[in-house]
Amino acid sequence: MLNINAILSVARAEMQQVRRMVRTWVFIVLALLISIGQYLGASVNFMAASTTNPIAGLNNPRYILAAMGTLFIGLFSLGIIFLSFDIRTRDVKNRIYEVLDSRPITNIELIVGRLAGVIWLFSIPMLIFLFLVVLYSAVSQIAGFGFGEPIEIWSVLSFVVFDVLPNLAIWGALVILLAVLVRWRFLVVILSVGLMFGLQWLASRLPLDLQLALTPSSAIVFPSDLVPFFVNSSMFFNRVALLLIASGFMFVASALYVRREATQARDAVIGVSSVALGVVMLVSLCNFAGQDEKLESEWARSHSLESLTNLPDIQTITGNVDVFPGNKIRLELQLQVLPISDHSNAYEVFSLNPGYKIETLEVNGTTLSDYRFEAGLLKIPKQYFSNAGTELKINAQGKVDLRFAYLDSVLRIDRNYFNAINFIRALGDEYSIFHPNFIALLPGIKWLPTAGPAVSEDQFDVRARDYFNIDLQVTLPKNWIAAGPGHREKLSTKKRAVYRFKPSSPVPAVALIASNFEQAKMEINGIEFEFLYSKKHRRMIRSLATLEPKLREWGEERLKLAESMGLKFPFELFSFVEVPSRLRVYGGGWRMESVLSQPGMALIRETTLPTARFDNTINYWREREAADEELAEQVFISLKNYYQRAVFGGNVLNALAQQFLRCQTNPHELGAIPLDFLLQELVADVIVDDRDYFSVPTITRNLSLFQGFTDISLLRGRTTSFKTWESIENTPLLELDYRSDPQHAYHILIAKSNAVITALQEVVGEDQLIQLLADLIDKFQGTNFSYDELRSLASQRGWEIDGVIGNWLTKTALPGFFVSDPSTTRLENDEDMNSVYETKFKIWNGESVPGAIRVWAGFNTSDNVLERRPVLGPIRVRGNDAFQIAIHTESPPNIIEINPYLSYNRRTISLTIPKLEDYTIAEIPPQPQVLPIDWTPFPQNTIIVDDLDAGFSVEQMPRSESEPVEPGFVRFLMNLAGELELNEADYGLPISPNGRQNVWYRDSNDKHFGRYRRTAVQYTGSGEKTPARFETTIERSGTWRLDYYLGSGQIESSRSYSVSFSLTVGTATTSTRSIDSNRIQHERMDKLLFNIENDTRTIETDLEVGRVEQFGWVPIGEFKLVSGPVVLTVTSEGNVIADAIRWTYLSETE
Repeated sequence: MLNINAILSVARAEMQQVRRMVRTWVFIVLALLISIGQYLGASVNFMAASTTNPIAGLNNPRYILAAMGTLFIGLFSLGIIFLSFDIRTRDVKNRIYEVLDSRPITNIELIVGRLAGVIWLFSIPMLIFLFLVVLYSAVSQIAGFGFGEPIEIWSVLSFVVFDVLPNLAIWGALVILLAVLVRWRFLVVILSVGLMFGLQWLASRLPLDLQLALTPSSAIVFPSDLVPFFVNSSMFFNRVALLLIASGFMFVASALYVRREATQARDAVIGVSSVALGVVMLVSLCNFAGQDEKLESEWARSHSLESLTNLPDIQTITGNVDVFPGNKIRLELQLQVLPISDHSNAYEVFSLNPGYKIETLEVNGTTLSDYRFEAGLLKIPKQYFSNAGTELKINAQGKVDLRFAYLDSVLRIDRNYFNAINFIRALGDEYSIFHPNFIALLPGIKWLPTAGPAVSEDQFDVRARDYFNIDLQVTLPKNWIAAGPGHREKLSTKKRAVYRFKPSSPVPAVALIASNFEQAKMEINGIEFEFLYSKKHRRMIRSLATLEPKLREWGEERLKLAESMGLKFPFELFSFVEVPSRLRVYGGGWRMESVLSQPGMALIRETTLPTARFDNTINYWREREAADEELAEQVFISLKNYYQRAVFGGNVLNALAQQFLRCQTNPHELGAIPLDFLLQELVADVIVDDRDYFSVPTITRNLSLFQGFTDISLLRGRTTSFKTWESIENTPLLELDYRSDPQHAYHILIAKSNAVITALQEVVGEDQLIQLLADLIDKFQGTNFSYDELRSLASQRGWEIDGVIGNWLTKTALPGFFVSDPSTTRLENDEDMNSVYETKFKIWNGESVPGAIRVWAGFNTSDNVLERRPVLGPIRVRGNDAFQIAIHTESPPNIIEINPYLSYNRRTISLTIPKLEDYTIAEIPPQPQVLPIDWTPFPQNTIIVDDLDAGFSVEQMPRSESEPVEPGFVRFLMNLAGELELNEADYGLPISPNGRQNVWYRDSNDKHFGRYRRTAVQYTGSGEKTPARFETTIERSGTWRLDYYLGSGQIESSRSYSVSFSLTVGTATTSTRSIDSNRIQHERMDKLLFNIENDTRTIETDLEVGRVEQFGWVPIGEFKLVSGPVVLTVTSEGNVIADAIRWTYLSETE
């Protein structure tokens, strides 16, 4: 047995000795200064950013130990290392080793005592610091300070009890062991510090389940005021294992200590055994984590084997749900089911959480025993079901298994991603919450039975969404409030609270959120809106009371707008409910949509609005003596901007919009996935004037990008990349592979939906579109509809969807518009003696697909600002049709912009109009605004090969020969700048040389030639190595003239590349490369060398670029050619610009 008194005596002596060492105070002061700096920095940043971006709430000082707990422990562990690495050497230096060696104390007592002294010395300032921070945070809450937040106390207690001692003990014990084993003190320090940082680096790259098993930090579990966390089994056994390993290190050190004693062999056995037992416990914890993964994989495999078609149709769910939070749920349910009679399956399949135990199951009054309930699949023999309808009664109880959810997720962040903890903090990791203080039962865990397997529920093309009526009585602890789908009726509050949920319309899912909430509510247009929040956040929420008039005004405006178009809000009650941030914000399937929007409610994470310091914003305006109306207006603007930056799935505006359509009806069959996306985007745009962006695959690829961006519109703008456009032009939406590249598929849907919605809104009108949606709901509420049925309803309203946007679902063909150069003429004044300027241009749709355009004019104002005005449109342009457009304005425009919506042009067509010093009045009548003409910009006797045509090609140099222009460290810094699409390609070629020479790249610029999109392929370096190749076939022999396109501004002695946002699809913007003249130096392009191959002949010629007087189509020469293939190759001694060539037939060969 260890002598406790002896250990305490040694500990006191060690504290006295260490206290006199300078490095002790250096480490303590340094650790405290860094910790204070972290706390103050977090507080300042949160105070400044908490009302501008919801993600800032993750750094709330209230949850400070989640952010700095690991750092805090690491700092003091380093102190332990630097005070323990030379324990024996210090004894020799201070000449007390002989006294220690002669004392009646064992080696293990000596080692334990000295380590205990060092740990206690470092623990005192750590605990004092924590106490002072907790004290200040409590005072700041009571006094209402604008600086500081009350720290979540359970996270502090967990940190003190389960983090401090195990971490300091294991590092101290390891250092002592190394000091005994290794002779050189410097090597001891290097090994110890290296192990600390190496293990920390390794732990950060473990999947979340393994981090819980292996990482000695409670910061992995994010703190919460709603569901306080102290310890779980993984954490407890992890700390026990660490203490066993630390004990083992000390016993081994005792066995190897220079003081010889009889018990050293025993100490060695105890030490090795303790280390082995600790390692076995850690391995067992890892194994248990792996068992969870294996179980979920088995569930997913079982459900994926079930058919997704011919599923039973649940009509109603009624009955009682008795909830004992943290313990169990008792179900007494009756389901009215319509089976599908034309399938050969032997069973009707339902999903139900496997944590339940079914006590009785009846079908039409007959108790069954031959059903199957395994892996969350409830299979009932088909013969018990009647085509007229079947009543299914289920009595079950149990504790829901929170692992059973989202079995078909295309990504598993918690297991497949390095640094998963950062993703988890941003996105949450608990599928649902079943805590004694709080429950959040989301549909994904199947806490209520649903039809069919629990996979592919977002594959609307093969699986219809099931809508059903509900009438449920939910029993909860006394004083609890529950939020569910719509209307809530309180039936009893005596011993337990009983609520009834019976919405007036069918719902597609049921979520239940309940706790001892406080409630704030208001009624708008007969609809009750409530906010259920934690009492701990009362101060923050009540400070928003000043917003009530403005919120009511905005709500009335939005609801009246929807009702004026025939679209009604489906629920009598809508709940905004505060939920813990540990709740996972995304669901399953390919898109992994946000689950914070549920029928009848929007879930609000506790790290966002409930703890954001909007009270500081309110005080700011009050200090400036703003009137109540102005104050409410300013805070409302801040609140709306705040949610427009909710890139991690918490956009309550989008949650409101989803209630209008998706909670009432849904597309099914061919094209249902893109159609569902388009309709949701349309509703959000019209009803709440906001479109969302939430993409888990994108977040996992670049978390820092999302943390840095502050506006959803910017993220949406980056979706229309060149890769996205190539897919739009070559892959029908029906053929998209949603699961293999979900981010790309999501961006395609955004880009194409943007353009389609903009075209429909401007050509058809918002009123017509929303009335069409109202027709859909009237006819298909509680069921599903097809695209053909949607088109039929549009036809009944007098317009054709395909006539506006073409066959956007099954085809890739798009319209393409070519525009002539504009001209402006001064006409005679009008009747009011106002000046009249007529600007004319021709436009031709070169494709067979119909399209539409809208024309804008830009005028320079007196302060030299370009003012854009819509002047014409939208104009429908049928395939291969041409128009002359005439715009009449009081002053000559500086620029004409044509929005071609969804077309091969990809972007707005800009026409710069040369402004004359003086305009002579032309005595001619004004032309019609839109005049059909017979015009094509390309004569029949010409053949043009553009760089985007199939006849153009280049051969890229091997990367080893593509030398960077800039030094390596400069390119490293450029990469750190984080250009999202740095290596993006435009039809196989990069969009910039990216700092390299001997590289072909494709540049987009209005000065280039292009039928619809103006591009040119350029080469940096020596063009003789890899020529550009233009190939075509001429139909007849004769004399042909060759022209080569050189746009103005293409001949530059130097160029560089920077990122700008310019490409547009509807209202979306994408990143392209703009050309400057600073960074990447090019040699001047003096001469282009041409090689023409035709039949068996080769013709060589050249072009002195420096002598070109007029840019555009530059004549190269006339050549006698034979019908058949003609290949032109272009090289240069320096740079090459390969834009387009034109062959013009002149005459037959003599």
